[in-house]
Parts: sequence; C-alpha cells; structure tokens
Amino acid sequence: MGKINLTLSEAIADELSQALEAALAPPPPIPLTLEERVAALEARKFRPLRTPFNAERVQTIVATQGHPYQYYVLYSLPLPDIKAGDMIEAFCQFQMTHIEANADARYMVGKFLMIGDSPTDAALLKPKLNSPTALNIERLRVHEPIHHFGDYIAPQDLTGKHLNAVVYSQRLGAAGNGTIRVDQGYGHLSVKIWPASMIS
Repeated sequence: MGKINLTLSEAIADELSQALEAALAPPPPIPLTLEERVAALEARKFRPLRTPFNAERVQTIVATQGHPYQYYVLYSLPLPDIKAGDMIEAFCQFQMTHIEANADARYMVGKFLMIGDSPTDAALLKPKLNSPTALNIERLRVHEPIHHFGDYIAPQDLTGKHLNAVVYSQRLGAAGNGTIRVDQGYGHLSVKIWPASMIS
C-alpha cells in the first residue's frame, strides 16, 4: 500500500505542477491591429546616425595630375548589423577651399560613399552607395559647399562594416601636384537604415 500511495502522491504533485505552470504562463498574444503593425514597423527603424562636430579625418588632400588618384576617407560611421534587404540611405556635406595663387590652377574634386571594412577603407571595389561623381573648384574659392547622397540595398547580412565618405582630387590647368584644404567643422555624414519590410 505504501508504494501505491507514493505513486499516487507523485502523480498528484505532477498534475499540480503542470496546473501551476499553465496558470503562470503568459497569455497568447493578441493579433495586432493594422495601426499597431505599422507602429511596430516604425519602431524597427534604426535611429539616424550622424558624425559629431569636427569629425573630418583629414585637413588637406593632395590633388594629383591624374591617375593614380589619392583616396581619403573624409568621414566614417560604424554601421549596426544590417540584414539582407535592408536599405542604407546616406547624406554627406563638406566644404573645401582653393587658395592657390596660380590663376590657371583648377581642382577637380571627386567623391563617393562606400561600405568599408574599417574607418580607413577607401577601396574602389567595395560596395558603393553611388557612382563616383566630381565637380571643379575654380581659383580662390573659399568654403566651397559640396553635397553627396546615395542608397544601397544589402544583398546579404552585413556585420562590422563602416560607411565611409571618400574624396580625391586632380589638379587641372597647371603642372605638378597641388593641395586643397578641407574646411574643418563645416560638414557631416549621416545615415539611416530602413528595414526590408518597410521598403518592399
């Protein structure tokens, strides 16, 4: 009898334990309304990232006579983990000054936004948010404003990457290399990442 009573006691204890677990379990989720689903998607957006004041990584860049150009990372931002299908949207602005006395000297300034493996990565073959574009800065131009923007849909998950704003320059109309000044504290790089569910 004792053995039977012990078995019955164990069975009762097990039933009580299961009943207690069921009572303490969280209720099943209530289906979201359309408005709640939209709010949940909005909450998934990453906060906009932006470089702080005086984040320029270089003070001057060398303007070569042509290829090979010297590429400089002007701004860099570490990216959060990116999922396949997410869109990276970026904007960059900066200013440069051309104060060379030679009246014939002009400067071409090229720029592009890219996804690099480090804050100093300026490799041309890495994924870009846009194709390189350029403009000419004429003699004695002070605080010439330059803007750049682009976007990129990630074909695969990305981890540990940086968004880099890359610049380069070519000296036109005069022999030899030259330099052009990057005005400090006049620009920034900003980025937003949009989840794939919000752009499909």
